[in-house]
Amino acid sequence: MTWNGTALNAWKFELGAANSADLLNITGNFLKGTGSSFVFDFANTGQVGTFKLVDWTGTTGFTSTDFSYTNLGGSNSGTFAVNGSQLDIVVVPEPSTLVMFTVALLALIVFRRSRRINA
Repeated sequence: MTWNGTALNAWKFELGAANSADLLNITGNFLKGTGSSFVFDFANTGQVGTFKLVDWTGTTGFTSTDFSYTNLGGSNSGTFAVNGSQLDIVVVPEPSTLVMFTVALLALIVFRRSRRINA
């Protein structure tokens, strides 16, 4: 399979719960053709987790930095990884969301400890 990447030629994939996603299984090679824009459109379905997007049995000319995405959704960010004969995306929450959650958790812990000391 050869992907001729152009800005208008994004592959639409959905990311679901429990690390499930649309998956392209290729029997043979996964090769880079003409063009330089290899984009996945996630249609705002971005869940947090690791998702296998492409699986092949041959060789590949791609590296993880060849890929980009659009419409990940949920203020999340993602990083591509070529792991052996598969392409994954690791989706994490936006850092500011994670920081706000951590601050709220720490505030709750401090509040509970202060109540125990004063009791």
